[in-house]
Amino acid sequence: MDSDSRKRPLDEDSNGGATKRSNQGSEILIDDNVQLKMLVPAIAAGAIIGKGGETIAKLQKDNNVKIKMSKNNDFYPGTNERICLITGKYAPVNEVQQFISEKIHEKPDSNPRAMDGDIKINLERHKQVKILVPNSTAGMIIGKEGSFIRKIQDVSGSFVQVSQKSKDLSLNERCITVAGNKENNNTAVEMILAKIAEDPQSGSCPTLSYAQVMGPVASTNPTGSPYANNNIGTGMNNLNLNSSMRGGNNQQMMRGPQNNVGMALDNMQATLRNSGYTDQATDEICQAMMTLANYNILGMGLGMGISMKPI
Repeated sequence: MDSDSRKRPLDEDSNGGATKRSNQGSEILIDDNVQLKMLVPAIAAGAIIGKGGETIAKLQKDNNVKIKMSKNNDFYPGTNERICLITGKYAPVNEVQQFISEKIHEKPDSNPRAMDGDIKINLERHKQVKILVPNSTAGMIIGKEGSFIRKIQDVSGSFVQVSQKSKDLSLNERCITVAGNKENNNTAVEMILAKIAEDPQSGSCPTLSYAQVMGPVASTNPTGSPYANNNIGTGMNNLNLNSSMRGGNNQQMMRGPQNNVGMALDNMQATLRNSGYTDQATDEICQAMMTLANYNILGMGLGMGISMKPI
């Protein structure tokens, strides 16, 4: 690769024995730990983990970082993507990020699903980097009147956008989408990572599993609703309505069907709240589902695999 074509926004300096790295207006102590939280499409996760965890173990050992990945099928709400948390020194974390982004790029989804009516977003997912950051870090990345995010785009050549800010509720995190070719994305992420390292609150959201998170979470889409969109209509299996009725004998199901449905409805409540539904709407929907269960409607061709008869 031509050295002139490779954008290198980082310069090193030394101040009082502490090595600093300057990144387009940001200064960070490169000896400090930094935490990077990425989303990884399920299709690419295997290549990152490796057989028996060999690849991810080698990554950790070679770069002296900690890498955590959410469990199989434990996806970020509204997506088929796992959460990856990388913790370590600035430069090694950046190296690992580039490795992960490369593996994502090598695994384009051959059967993407539409999100918010725009399938183009998913068709190009392998050319994107998605990063979750706390609200405070998002503000620093955007900059005053959008000055720093424009700078990232100008320097890197990548599209960079932060998910919409909620007007009514305070979301703990927001999702940054970086889209472009690999080299441009690497430059953009280096600048974003510098802001993450600069923010003392950047490690305040280390959540790896969102299965039990109550309340709405940030959307991974750069436009549209600020909330993650769980597809309630087609994602009933995610609510464990089916699994709640399995695993026991007929006598157990006859004795305790209300308890089984109650557990499923508890799961549904969490999912609805994660999708941005109000408490009132959540209560009304769950009450309606309980009514349908009592009248044996849930087993009548709705694909939910659950049939309840009143006791």
